[in-house]
Amino acid sequence: DKSSQHDLNVWELFNWLQKKDFKPTRFSYTMVLRSLSRQENLEEMLKVYLKLKKDGYDLELVGCTAFLEAFAKMGNSDQPKHFFEELIREGFKPDVVVYDALMRAILQSERSLYLEKMKTDLTPIDWQSIALEYHLT
Repeated sequence: DKSSQHDLNVWELFNWLQKKDFKPTRFSYTMVLRSLSRQENLEEMLKVYLKLKKDGYDLELVGCTAFLEAFAKMGNSDQPKHFFEELIREGFKPDVVVYDALMRAILQSERSLYLEKMKTDLTPIDWQSIALEYHLT
């Protein structure tokens, strides 16, 4: 998939520039967080977030929604809520877009959990036995 290759290229370029003493801007961090979110690479997102904080930046709206989207894809409805609460404690001022992303993350992660539960709870149907019982063969 072309978009996933682009996301990998963004991440590789960001890492290469770090080795060249490149100082990322807020926009650089935002693009990398979005890219990692699409890759569902939460571990690297958290590393980037810590570096962002160390460099004196705050997580902006786009970065926040990138985290919420990544949490949603992972299927854990508690993580988006905990992450959001932590940001609020740190002084983050969300707008309606962030609240929408939070609701979407919770709904999507709960839907993922529900679908996984359905897959494990369903017992395989023995169509052959049903066909024999109702003389359909």
